[in-house]
Amino acid sequence: MPVKAAKRPAPAPLRVVVETPEEQALRCDTEHARDKAFCLVEPRTLTFSGLSYEPTGEDVLTLLRAVEGEVSPGATQNQKGIDAMRVAETLTNRFCYLRGRKPEMPLTCSLATFVRGYAQPLSPRWADAEGPACQAHPERCTEAQMARRLEHRARTGFEFHTVHAVRMALREGHTLTPWASVHFAKSGIRMSPEMIRITQDEEKMNTLFATPDSMLHWDGYRVV
Repeated sequence: MPVKAAKRPAPAPLRVVVETPEEQALRCDTEHARDKAFCLVEPRTLTFSGLSYEPTGEDVLTLLRAVEGEVSPGATQNQKGIDAMRVAETLTNRFCYLRGRKPEMPLTCSLATFVRGYAQPLSPRWADAEGPACQAHPERCTEAQMARRLEHRARTGFEFHTVHAVRMALREGHTLTPWASVHFAKSGIRMSPEMIRITQDEEKMNTLFATPDSMLHWDGYRVV
């Protein structure tokens, strides 16, 4: 029996604010990485399942690092822009989904903590070449991959498409991804059987997945 997506009201009109990197630098002139990230993105309150969450500077900085790290460096600028939006929205949506639907997600868990646990470029599980994750998947732990992860965990400067994607995810909500999207993976990565593919494999872009529960009972997060 096919799974039908939950109904959702039509989204509010999109309010896109586009700044050049030079304009961003002038507006957010500070040496403090968390303060600069918060200033660049200006996040709004996330609402979901009768709950709300106020993103912090640490949340924003961590999400920026994850999005920059998850987008393929070999992609075209157009691919990077689309994929950055997919990653930013899906990471934010998954965090809200777990907080709103899954009792095992502690209310003390921040967006930053969640992102560091989920996104491979930032995850402590993939930071040690001798650790169990890398030992099980050595093809994902080459010297170049490990160096790139180390770089992303400390990054404080970001490409325009990354800032724009995180700003949209934390200020506008879902603008590009389906609200049922709660997982993403590089093309070719094997996911568990219950995952429902909701975008096609595309070269140098992440594939999005839903679960039966998110398809039936989740209508995404909103911003206020």
